[in-house]
Amino acid sequence: MWHAPHDLHHSQIDYIMVHNRFHSGINRRKARSFPSADKGTDHDFVLLNFWLLLREIIRPKFTRTKFDLERLRDQNIAESFQSVISGKFAPLLALEEDVETMTNNFNAVTNEAAMDILGKHPSIMAPSDLHVAKHDFGVILSWNSNITEEMMTYYVKYVLIYKFDTAQEKEERLEEKEKMIRLGLHSGFHAKVKTQLLSKETEDLIKESNWTEFTYKAPPVYIQNFSCIIYNISNLNCTWDIKTEAPEDAQYFLSYRHSREEFQCQLYLTNAKNKNIGCHMKEVYFNHTNTNKIRFNITVKELSNSSENHSYYKKFTPQRLEKLNPPINVSISLEKRSIKINWKPPPTIGSANKNCFTYQVKITDLELVDVSEEEYVHPIHDPAKQYVIQVRAKKTTCIHNKIWSEWSEPVFINNEYKDNKMNTWKLLIPILFSSMIFTGGLLIFLHRRYKCFDPILTPIPHPSDRIRIWLASDAAPCQQEYGLVPQISDMLVISDLSTPVTELSFNTSEVNMHSEIMLVPLEKNQHKGIN
Repeated sequence: MWHAPHDLHHSQIDYIMVHNRFHSGINRRKARSFPSADKGTDHDFVLLNFWLLLREIIRPKFTRTKFDLERLRDQNIAESFQSVISGKFAPLLALEEDVETMTNNFNAVTNEAAMDILGKHPSIMAPSDLHVAKHDFGVILSWNSNITEEMMTYYVKYVLIYKFDTAQEKEERLEEKEKMIRLGLHSGFHAKVKTQLLSKETEDLIKESNWTEFTYKAPPVYIQNFSCIIYNISNLNCTWDIKTEAPEDAQYFLSYRHSREEFQCQLYLTNAKNKNIGCHMKEVYFNHTNTNKIRFNITVKELSNSSENHSYYKKFTPQRLEKLNPPINVSISLEKRSIKINWKPPPTIGSANKNCFTYQVKITDLELVDVSEEEYVHPIHDPAKQYVIQVRAKKTTCIHNKIWSEWSEPVFINNEYKDNKMNTWKLLIPILFSSMIFTGGLLIFLHRRYKCFDPILTPIPHPSDRIRIWLASDAAPCQQEYGLVPQISDMLVISDLSTPVTELSFNTSEVNMHSEIMLVPLEKNQHKGIN
């Protein structure tokens, strides 16, 4: 609706035009105008609702034939195609026809020659049905190639890219439709594969398919903390821990492959439950090249279910596992006020180049010193102090090894004063010992020859028997006075003084061990006759 100024005139001039094909979609009940809308114009707004259904326009597909133009790279095929086209174009040029007809004729002749000589461009389907099968050291990934007979005139290659959970991608070009993938411990992998057609003459890429992807989840892992170490050149130790969720009847076996030979464990280490948790091997030898790696294979066998066996694979470089022996021939020398230490590198399964080794020197109460040569010079800060020196080694240059060897046998260093003092004692001890032997021999000779020591060695004489009897008789009155005289039953009385005491005899078995023998005179005046 249109409104003239001052609302003097009103005209119905505003309409909504709809095509007849959409006439049935108009909703007349909801069509209306808005005369009172604040619009700032002299026209009224008109609203119309209608329902619209759009259909897809089907266009004819592109039917142009694609020819295998890559075959024109072959000189023989290119010359053959050129001669055929020239032979078919010559009659067409002699015809007098309109331009459109001639164009159609040229197109038909060209397509016919291209189909006969070049053929259609091959269309490649992506590989399908990727699947895995168990193998001793991992799994075998295989697929269907979807190759047709038309593609057999080309070289067929497969590009495989796979990546473990914690490693970088690996790309390989294969001729077979399968790949054996060695599984690392605790790892699955993600893989993708595509097909490529290559020219047999030039091996140039003709066409390739799309990628087909596949993800392999790692099997349940029952072990952890797997580690190995090589020591004393030819000894190998490997250990692992068993997870708590491992089956109770599972047993664990270890083997390794090196230089195309496979070796079984010689001696297993077991825990309290008789489960194998380690392996010890001796007289094991490895190649000196870094490229030959040790491939360990741990097989978990469930005794109750022989089909449920799991294999885990892990590889190491032997030189990275080696624990070197301590350096040999450690020697020291004192030069003025400094210590010069020399040694030789230990034997190793890898390169024995002296530039491969790194050493550490330990001196009493001093910090460890890293050394790359086979000698070290250190000043003595305290000449009166005794020093103990040790050396250890590892490889870091030729190959990165984090394992240090044990410390060498300690070497002791004293200053010049202590050395001289020790040397003096070493000289004095034999001299003193010889002097003592000479003096003792001289004294023995003098004693036997001249009896010089008889006065010293003569024993002190004992009192005679008569004096003993006299002393005993004088002691009797005193003993009686103080009640010290024993009973008669405990006394032995000697009545005959004319008989010497030494000639008296009696049976000691008749005398009590605690009895006392008292010599008592029969008459008081008998002591006067004693001389």
